[in-house]
Amino acid sequence: MEIRTMHPLVHDAMLTSAQGSPYAPAIEFADRQLTYSELDAGSASIALALTPSIKTEETCIAIFMDKRLEAILALYGILRAGAAYVPLDTKNPASRIQHIISQCGITTFITTPDFAGQLDNILAELDGNFECIIVTEDPWTPTISSHSYQIVNAFQSQLTAPAVIDHVVGVDKADSANQLAAVLYTSGSTGTPKGVMITHANISVFTNWVVSYFSLSSDDRLASHAPLYFDLSLLDIFAAHHCAATAVLIPETMVGNPRYLTQFIVEKQISSWQSVPTALTLMLKYGGIDQHQYPQLRHVLFAGERMSTQNVQGLTEYFRAATFHNIYGSTETNDTFIFSFAATLENIPDPLPIGRPLPYVEYRIDKGDKNIPGEEGELLVKAPTLMRGYRGQSAINSGGNIDSIPYYRTSDFVKVLNNGDLEFIGRTDDVVKSNGYRINLLAIESVLQNHEAIQEVAVLSIPDEDMGNKIIAVITTPSTDTISAIALRLYCAEHLPKYAIPHLFEIRSQSLPKTSSGKTNKKSLIQLRCNHVEHS
Repeated sequence: MEIRTMHPLVHDAMLTSAQGSPYAPAIEFADRQLTYSELDAGSASIALALTPSIKTEETCIAIFMDKRLEAILALYGILRAGAAYVPLDTKNPASRIQHIISQCGITTFITTPDFAGQLDNILAELDGNFECIIVTEDPWTPTISSHSYQIVNAFQSQLTAPAVIDHVVGVDKADSANQLAAVLYTSGSTGTPKGVMITHANISVFTNWVVSYFSLSSDDRLASHAPLYFDLSLLDIFAAHHCAATAVLIPETMVGNPRYLTQFIVEKQISSWQSVPTALTLMLKYGGIDQHQYPQLRHVLFAGERMSTQNVQGLTEYFRAATFHNIYGSTETNDTFIFSFAATLENIPDPLPIGRPLPYVEYRIDKGDKNIPGEEGELLVKAPTLMRGYRGQSAINSGGNIDSIPYYRTSDFVKVLNNGDLEFIGRTDDVVKSNGYRINLLAIESVLQNHEAIQEVAVLSIPDEDMGNKIIAVITTPSTDTISAIALRLYCAEHLPKYAIPHLFEIRSQSLPKTSSGKTNKKSLIQLRCNHVEHS
């Protein structure tokens, strides 16, 4: 396989693919498609429209729409204009979006006609002069009142592509290592949005490794499950375009529909799948996975949550041609560890380890020796993919010199296994004391995930004066009559020490609340759990 040279700027890889494979499909969404030539010309037309709005290389421009062809055109248009893109979750409360806009210093937005009214209402409550680019190929009557707008038809730019592309100046590549490419907002431990600043070099180092490690080529078709504001999207989009492959976007309205996702893999001939474990688990249990064959699926990647070994074993029965990859890393560091295994592996480790560091990652274990099996401690990592800092807050590193990058405290506890792999134990708030015992909440979740009647599970701890922490298991089943709290207690007694059995079980038929990235929203559960609790 040909290993491509790492590009200083993220969009340079796409432009190289456009030159070499102009008529190959770059993006697919539903029944629509953009070739690399069309992506090149369309993003150039957006970049040209943005040029007057770019004041400095730190200019941030928001993308306000769901994931679609227009969003990818906007993403590359922003990068080519020399700015950084900030994807906003249109489903978030207006107050949260307004906080991000103000905190990030955003004055320019790219949207589509169906989101223009919502954006107008959000901006009407903020002080400042805002500019908005409306990407559309259809006639549109302006409804915007509180800011200026410009209409760009990025789909007809092929007609004037050479002229448009020639006028796009681009950015200086001399300091591309520290050039801001994206700001992804996470809720953080306090619930206050934090903008993770990601540079071109951060993304380029990662995507170069992805293409090499997974042997990606122009023949591959990568499913894009994650929304653009979730860091998993960096692999789906940029790695695909690094090697002239096709990124196949999943509509955001369908990312939680297991039957749709299973059919999507087959109908779209997906060769590489990446998602949070929850999506794969729902596909296994409720997606009709046994009704299809998947010979074209080469890679199954999961990240963001702990994956049950039993569920992985179930998936290997159907995805027989695939290699599975448990990937570990935070938005701040991108992926840093990986554990890969073939579907035919007879003895899959339980629990699944996070494996070994990527080639460019250094790590150590706080208060522990990474070379001694059995050692436990907080994981600290150093990598050229480490974020430049939080937007509007003190940066944790300066410059692009790898030697100057400090170790990043992950707040994750790990254990060294006999073969040198690392096992993820839990977050600082996943390991609690109850009645004097040290209890790992994720270990309880792993046990309950294996119960055939349980769809989803979240194990929480609530401060308690008498016992320190009260352990609550919130589970969902097809019907609340499917299983009782007594049966769950007996099941846990077969697999857990007595002190680790949850004190309370809350049984629901509705899905657990999710964060914008598709993970279980435990903060919301803790706030709402006082309702409909069944005592065991």
